[in-house]
Amino acid sequence: MFSDGTFSAVWLLESFELQDKKVVLQVSRNFGRERLILSLIPRQLQPSLETKVWKIAEFFAKKTDTRIERLKFDSDTQKVAQVVLESYKEKQVLLIGLGETVEKLLAKAVFAKRKWPTRQICIAVLKQAEKLQILHSLLRNYWKNAISIYKVSTDFQIEQLTLLKGIAEKTPKIHFAKVERIESVVCDLIELDKENIEILPLKGRKLLCFLGLPFAFVKAGKVWFGIEKNKKLLTQENFAELCNLIEMLKEYRCFDSPNKQHEFYRLMPEKWLETILRRNIKLLDPELILSPVYDQLNFDKERVDLLAIRQDGRLVVIELKTSESYEMVFQALNYWWKIESARRSGLLQKAGIFPDLEIQEQPPIIYLVAPALSFHKDLDFLASTINPEIEIFRLSLNTNWRQEIKVVERRKI
Repeated sequence: MFSDGTFSAVWLLESFELQDKKVVLQVSRNFGRERLILSLIPRQLQPSLETKVWKIAEFFAKKTDTRIERLKFDSDTQKVAQVVLESYKEKQVLLIGLGETVEKLLAKAVFAKRKWPTRQICIAVLKQAEKLQILHSLLRNYWKNAISIYKVSTDFQIEQLTLLKGIAEKTPKIHFAKVERIESVVCDLIELDKENIEILPLKGRKLLCFLGLPFAFVKAGKVWFGIEKNKKLLTQENFAELCNLIEMLKEYRCFDSPNKQHEFYRLMPEKWLETILRRNIKLLDPELILSPVYDQLNFDKERVDLLAIRQDGRLVVIELKTSESYEMVFQALNYWWKIESARRSGLLQKAGIFPDLEIQEQPPIIYLVAPALSFHKDLDFLASTINPEIEIFRLSLNTNWRQEIKVVERRKI
């Protein structure tokens, strides 16, 4: 039933098609004598956002002496706008970041270059331009020349960022979370399941996690408990509720859970995997030693999944995934440059991250770790775009890693 505000009529839907996040309908009535084509457009995209994108695209076209051929938004997240521009000489593709992570933007740029090998690919961002510039500098020469980085100011002016040579000179800040006194009630909770409950410091709080899943936190001497947003203050009256929650976690967050669709089993699988490896990193590689202060360590407010060292003193940056992720390679690369910059400056050795070993004078190695069937199909291709001096290994795990971790394949990419 469609209405123009003055009357209603029944139309027959003949066909429909999804085009760039809108649904195009072909309808008819009166036995096909009247036909219409209707477009259904989602309301999620705010006009102000679209206006902003057009301004950026127009400034870019003016700066590069090109004209806009077409513009569309990312069909999945609406966080990236793709603009095709052309001049009498060539065509260019501009990706405008609208809140998307720079790791995903860089991966999308690589995919765009693979799709249009003769076109220059450009990325324009309002935030984190410096981080994107650094990651860009760690690509192979072909990809560095094929992709250009632009910074957008608040008034939509566009500035092309220069190509960095070598590793960025900026040294990341190393921050250790303050280790505070553990309240007696927290000790009592850990006693309920010493094997699976642990404390992690996070932004002035202490998280209590059950196999990587936060179920309580402590702040200013008070305890809140619950899964995700369902938190309540712990009191003597509801202490039994917390104990019951832990019993449910014991039952459902285990490899032989009676219900593998239960939220306790499905939530935060990467943290579950991380917890297992943190307890025994040698399951991944018998040569590895995990940093004893890893839980308290942040680089520019970002925490590496796992930071380890081999027996010979070579650092290893470990990136974990349990589902397909095309940005995995560039996330690992981001951590790699932070660790490498801190190593070169001597900050890692001074911080005593590995007190019993001397850090080798070589760049870190990257381990990409995931269940065998959970790597993105283009992982090897994306890894091939990175400077070959950066060593990257792919470690495939068995599918039933919750029960027992086994590395079923290990190879250098």
